[in-house]
Amino acid sequence: MSTTIVDRITELRAKKPLSATERIELRELVLRQKTLKLAKAKTALAASKRKADQSLRFKLGGLVISAGLAGWDEATLRGALLAIAAVKDAAKLAGWRDAGGRAYNAEIQARKAETVALSVTFPAQPSSTVTTALRAKGLAWAADRGCWAGQGIPTEIAALAAPEGGVVSAIASPS
Repeated sequence: MSTTIVDRITELRAKKPLSATERIELRELVLRQKTLKLAKAKTALAASKRKADQSLRFKLGGLVISAGLAGWDEATLRGALLAIAAVKDAAKLAGWRDAGGRAYNAEIQARKAETVALSVTFPAQPSSTVTTALRAKGLAWAADRGCWAGQGIPTEIAALAAPEGGVVSAIASPS
């Protein structure tokens, strides 16, 4: 019969009095239990660090794409980034920050202009992959209307719904 560390610790703690050997065994088991918890915590921390690193890489890759540099070869892009990194002129950096902020705000405004109230209907219940994607885009199931509804960019939502026969319709805003 195999007992776990926790079971054996519980068993030893319940026993009174403990022999010298049992006290040593108890201390070793408690130490082993703490070591295992520490290893588990270190693994979780490493996973969190990897996730943060992947998120940063994804974000930076998105910036490269949104800046229109996706077509550049790796060497050219690396060289340009190294040249940017070498700049120490605060005024030049502030100018780039301002230009980047304006471009970002313009992109957000353009996306807002494309976003409309819409609904999506399907001939049959869509797969969980599609419903998860619709939720990620901010749509929700509207049981009273029997469709998915929310705010979105029609072309993006249509691309998600089309493989399963989904039909996207704009919802007229009440006047």
